[in-house]
Amino acid sequence: MPNNHTACKKLAWDYHMGKLINTERVLKANLRNLFIVLMSQCDSDMKDQVKNMSKYSGTEKKMDSMGCMALIKKMIYTSVPTPGIIR
Repeated sequence: MPNNHTACKKLAWDYHMGKLINTERVLKANLRNLFIVLMSQCDSDMKDQVKNMSKYSGTEKKMDSMGCMALIKKMIYTSVPTPGIIR
């Protein structure tokens, strides 16, 4: 903020920054929860295939839901179809 701010502007700034910090915290928590939901929706064979991918350890450590979705997408589009499973 510039040096010539009023008390009202400072309070407004503090309020908006507090809301921004809270929003970022909620977003990070939601993305971590999404990672857990994504992995819980996979069957055991799919989990094993995803966990055996080279980039999974970093993705799991950061609980990166976008990275997890990218790994699942890559596995689905590049894997050999299993007999009896319709895609």
